[in-house]
Amino acid sequence: MLTSFNIKPLRGVIRAASHFNGWYAMAGKTRAFRYATMCFLALCLPLLSQAQTVKQVSVSADEPFTDHLTLQQDSKDTDLMVKFQFDEANNTLTVSLVSYRSLFVFQDDTRYRQVVRHKRLRPERFPYVVTAADHQQFRLSKPLRKTISHPRRKHIFRQWLTTEGLLPRPAEFQMVNDFIEQQFDIKNHQSVVTVTLRDVFLMERDTKHTNKWQLLCGRDFNTRYQVAIRRNPCFGLEADLQTASQSLTDLQKSYKSFRAKYGGGKVTSQEAMTLFQKTQNTLLQQFPRRTVTSACPDLQGSWDSYNLLLDSISMMQCKLELPPVLTPEEEAVGGGTIDATNICSRARQIDELVGRWLLTTDEIERRDIKAQCAKILKDTNALIRIRGMQTEEQRRAVKVFREAERYYYKTIH
Repeated sequence: MLTSFNIKPLRGVIRAASHFNGWYAMAGKTRAFRYATMCFLALCLPLLSQAQTVKQVSVSADEPFTDHLTLQQDSKDTDLMVKFQFDEANNTLTVSLVSYRSLFVFQDDTRYRQVVRHKRLRPERFPYVVTAADHQQFRLSKPLRKTISHPRRKHIFRQWLTTEGLLPRPAEFQMVNDFIEQQFDIKNHQSVVTVTLRDVFLMERDTKHTNKWQLLCGRDFNTRYQVAIRRNPCFGLEADLQTASQSLTDLQKSYKSFRAKYGGGKVTSQEAMTLFQKTQNTLLQQFPRRTVTSACPDLQGSWDSYNLLLDSISMMQCKLELPPVLTPEEEAVGGGTIDATNICSRARQIDELVGRWLLTTDEIERRDIKAQCAKILKDTNALIRIRGMQTEEQRRAVKVFREAERYYYKTIH
C-alpha cells in the first residue's frame, strides 16, 4: 500500500514563506518580528492539517480490505476500522465503519451554525432526513468544541464519504450508530474507484440521562482511497465452463477408444484401413475445432486441451501391412484375427499339461503330453506371427501365453 500527500494546500504557505524571508532581512530581531513569527505559524498549522493522505488499495470478492485508524493518537478506545467489500454478483462496493463506541457522521457538508445551537446538535435542522428517537439530545463535548476552527459559526462539518466512479444506494441515516455502512453501485464496471474519508465522530450515552448523548471527539481524516477492483475473469461463465468441460470429457473418451484400436500404427487389411479412415473423419466431424480466446484460465485451458486432442486425432496414421503368402502349414492355423480369450485358454492348457507331466512317471504318457504341448505352441506362435496384435487386450493375452511357454521349456523341454 502506497501513501502520498497532496501539496496543493501548501503552495500558499510556500509563497508566504518566501515573502516572509525578505521581510525578516529588513526587520531584524525585534518584537514585531516575534509577533509576525507567531502569526506566520498560526497560518501554517491549519494549512498543514489539510494535507490529504492517499492510499492505494485493492479488493476482490474473496478479499476485502480493512484499514485501522484512530481519532486520537493517545487513546486506544477511539480506534476505528474502515472496511471495503466488493460484491461481484451485484457489482457493488460496500464501505463500513466499525468502532468500540457509537458512531456519528454527516451525510452532507453541513455548516456549524445551521445545526448547533447552545452547544447542542439539532437533528431537525440537518439538510437531510436523519432518524433520532424522541426526546434525544446531542451535545458537543468541550474537547470537541476546542478542535473546531474559529469562528465556529463558519465551520463546515464535512460529508463523511465522497466518491468517484460510484453511485450511492438509498439508505436510512441514524443519529446513533453501532456501525455505519454505505453501499455503492460501481459505474460501468470500472476497475478503479475513489473513496475519500472525511469527518467521523464518536459519541456515548450519558450515564445519568439515557436520552442524552455526547459527541466525545471527531476527526477529519481527509484520506483518499484509490480502490482497485480485482474481478474474477471466470465470473458469470458457469454455463460456458460446463460446456467446455463436457466437450473435453467426451472427446477424451472417444480419443482413448480410437487410440486403443489403432495405436499400433498398422492394419493388415484394406477393410481395416478403410474403417480407420472413416472413424478418423467421423471423429473430426463430430468434434469440430473451437477457436476461443478468454481471460478465464479454466475456460481457455479446457478448449486448448480439446484442440490438442483434435490435433492428435488428425495426425494419427496407420500403415497397411498385408500378411505374407501362407505356407500349407500356416494355412492350417486358420484365418481371422487373434482371439484373446482363445490365447489365454491355450496358455491354461499348457499349464495343465505341464502339471500332469510332473505328476506321472509313465514314459509313454509323458511323451504324449510333450507332443501335445509342442503342437499347441507351434500353432499359437504361427497364429500370432501371421495375424499380429492390434489391441491392448490381445497384447495382454499374448503376454500370458509367453509366460506359459517359458514355464514349459523350463520344466519339460
